[in-house]
Amino acid sequence: MINYGNVIEEGLEAVIEKCHQKIRQLKSIETKEKVEKYDFYKGIILALEGAIAFAENYAREAEKLAENADAKRREELLEIARICRKVPRQRADTFREAVQSFWFIHCVVFIETNGRGVSPGRFDQYMYRPFKDDIESGRMTEGEALELLELLRVKHSEMVRAHAWFLEAVVVGGTYQNLTLGGVDRYGRGADNELSKLILQAGINLRSPQPTLSVRWNDKLSKDFKLKVERVDVEEESVFSSPSVVEEEAPLIPKVSKGEVYHRIHEIVESLPLYRYPVSMEDLPENGICFFYEEGEKIPIEGEVKDRIVRVETHRDEGGFRDMVFNHFEGDKNSSGFRRQLGGAIISKKNLDHPSLEEWLKDTGSIFDDVEALIDEELRERFSFRCVRVDSEEERVDFEERLIASLALYACFQCSKSWLGRVAPSDNIRIFGLWNEKHLESDNVMTLEHLLRLEELTG
Repeated sequence: MINYGNVIEEGLEAVIEKCHQKIRQLKSIETKEKVEKYDFYKGIILALEGAIAFAENYAREAEKLAENADAKRREELLEIARICRKVPRQRADTFREAVQSFWFIHCVVFIETNGRGVSPGRFDQYMYRPFKDDIESGRMTEGEALELLELLRVKHSEMVRAHAWFLEAVVVGGTYQNLTLGGVDRYGRGADNELSKLILQAGINLRSPQPTLSVRWNDKLSKDFKLKVERVDVEEESVFSSPSVVEEEAPLIPKVSKGEVYHRIHEIVESLPLYRYPVSMEDLPENGICFFYEEGEKIPIEGEVKDRIVRVETHRDEGGFRDMVFNHFEGDKNSSGFRRQLGGAIISKKNLDHPSLEEWLKDTGSIFDDVEALIDEELRERFSFRCVRVDSEEERVDFEERLIASLALYACFQCSKSWLGRVAPSDNIRIFGLWNEKHLESDNVMTLEHLLRLEELTG
């Protein structure tokens, strides 16, 4: 989650100064560790200076428009220019400045990541200080604040991602900008406030698709806030239990589309090292999940062509990951279900009615050296894999099921015309486009929570 509150309370210049201080503390940069730290802090400085320059562009444009505007509009444009020069560079002192600071950061992150799920988070918490100050000082009325919140909903709904036509069927959908209200504060007290109710009212007044609203429900929330929640369309709102014990308050996980999950799995796994035969078993974890790739199998993601995952697999026995991989590349069809699948496809490709096929498909059937040699060639020359360490058997098995079920939803649309699996004897392999036969139609799929955990595991 982006720390919008830090920008609103301190401004980017304060963060930049902290980075300069860290660089000064490094003194002479003579070690690899110090070089990495210097690059990290310098990268932050450059990125934040870019965000400030982004806001400055709007200030200049507002001043340019003001030159030919009437008196009333000129005053408005010059005020816009003032605010754009101030935030997110400096601390936001008014609610209008805070909204503008938030929006600049939201835009910059969205543009940089080109991603869905860039969410405002607990907006009513980090925006409450400038809102409260404005209301109490008389600088702004609740009606004026409500109008800003309604306009902000319009801006959120303008956030879209453009895709090539051949991707639209997979990745079409919302941008998942989820705004969270209510819950409890650090002391376990109900955290709703006047701003929370205005945000709900803006959602009632303006039925725009973004941002989606979620409520952390707790008995300590005010009666007025609870009544306001009930007025909002259930299809647009999600209400989640928020325990009174602060330490147990779980983060809210918005939904993501199945197509987005399919692509995100590939993006996350791509960060792992890629292995090809021959493989040093000592380089592999003792426990983990394996992701296989096959030469010629590609998928388009965000304008790039990436390797398609064609098989996901784990093991049950403690410390059995290396043996599993070894059996695929060095074993036979009775020690590796993957080899049995490949061999069946190789036999079928040559002759669908081959008399040895039925025997070959048995778990403990006869071994045919000529087919095993062809499998060796296929696996060692056309397949590669990545793996992630997962020590818990329960977590490994759960991830295997969820990953296969999620990939199976779209793999059939992505496999190439020459994919060997198209002639596999197994109906499941041919239909779902993966070298897997189990979990293909499971309802247990990857959620955003599981994607975040997978990112954590890949490090």
